[in-house]
Amino acid sequence: MIDGICISKYLKDEKVSYSSLEHISSGIYGNRYKLKTSSNAKYTGNTPVITIPTRNKLTFKGSLPYLFNDNNLVPFSLLEVKEAFKDLSIRLGIDLSRAVVNNFEFGVAIEIPFPFQEFIYHHVGLSNMDSSSYQSKGKYFQDKTRRIKIYDAGRNAKYKLSLPVKQLLQKNKHYNKQGNYVKFEIQYKNPAKYFGRIITVSDITDDAFLSICVQDLFNTYSNITKTGFKVPIDAKELTTPTILAIVLKEIEQSTGEDVENLVKQRIKMLTSLKAWQKYDRRKSIRKAFAGINNYHSPYDISNLLQKAANKFLYDVAN
Repeated sequence: MIDGICISKYLKDEKVSYSSLEHISSGIYGNRYKLKTSSNAKYTGNTPVITIPTRNKLTFKGSLPYLFNDNNLVPFSLLEVKEAFKDLSIRLGIDLSRAVVNNFEFGVAIEIPFPFQEFIYHHVGLSNMDSSSYQSKGKYFQDKTRRIKIYDAGRNAKYKLSLPVKQLLQKNKHYNKQGNYVKFEIQYKNPAKYFGRIITVSDITDDAFLSICVQDLFNTYSNITKTGFKVPIDAKELTTPTILAIVLKEIEQSTGEDVENLVKQRIKMLTSLKAWQKYDRRKSIRKAFAGINNYHSPYDISNLLQKAANKFLYDVAN
């Protein structure tokens, strides 16, 4: 479930092996390299970059799943994370186990039973975090230490993965081009501050630490404010008053206001209406709100997320 990551290590007396590196550019921050690979990836935006400044501090930044699996749709297992850093250490001739993790992403892609745009519309906020949307691709919720990302993983797969990779994923039943996928991910912008200590590569290959990340992922999703109702599917039942009631109830979920009571109070204040007319209006309001099953939001995928988390923890334990 590890995706993007940035690590750094002071080299001291260690010497980097350049045989597996391809020079990209040079600048005031040092020389930039990428690993020589036979990747089938179509999208190169997540290609890991290794920077070696003159002050002898090596930095690795990029997506481990894209580097080793050519995609981040399938969860990158703990074993794969361990093997990835073992491989990188061998290629670079540097022991990366004590390298400091400057930031990293932890999350999972899940197939969902409704269109992504419909899904993301009903995820409206997270307490004490700033929220923002980016185009039609998803939403961010963030504070000083974390950025919570919910984005359209199906769209990413469609436009960022090469045809051979998509065909392999389809063959292994990891991807269906007709399916809808969401990626729910936490980017730890400042792991040391959030976890209260410096995090190293040894930590993110440790069962106990990753279990903490899994629980944080699930708890964070649970705290997101979600709207939506099991509304009537018969077009005849979706009257204009019922549609308005749905919108008002979604506002109620976001603000905590009792909107049905507010509407009734407003009717009571309308002096131009006679008593029987007020009664008739209140009856219509009750009928409209009664047409909505105000239960658990159908757009809450906690059960799917828990299933994915349990699978990851099972793989970690075994």
